Amino acid sequence: MATYDTTAATDYIRNNTIDNEDFLGADDDRKMALLNVADRTLRQTFPDLDDEVDADADGFPDEAVFQFAAVLGAQYNDTMIQMRRGVSSFGIDGINFTFMDWQQRDLSDFIPQSVYVQLGKSKRGIKFTTL
Repeated sequence: MATYDTTAATDYIRNNTIDNEDFLGADDDRKMALLNVADRTLRQTFPDLDDEVDADADGFPDEAVFQFAAVLGAQYNDTMIQMRRGVSSFGIDGINFTFMDWQQRDLSDFIPQSVYVQLGKSKRGIKFTTL
């Protein structure tokens, strides 16, 4: 597992991502957890790239891990985690949330297109059709 500087990650995410409030508002332990999960998911999703990484490097490009960690922060914030747990709707003091699509998704489904581009990979999958 790579070791990440949460200050560098925070600076990068603040200046290079749009949906970043959940990552920026997290404490350092939560930020490190998001970075570690992002790194691990990228390694599992792209094992061929993990083998190609220079032995002196810690892993995938930091920028790719940072961008993915920001997405994970937004997807696993206090509100969205309720959807992941199967809650279809809830309300707090007159503010109501209803989730339309609460099916379970794999972490790799949240890897943003920008990370695929950085890694030189295609997000497209093979789709089979029957004629």
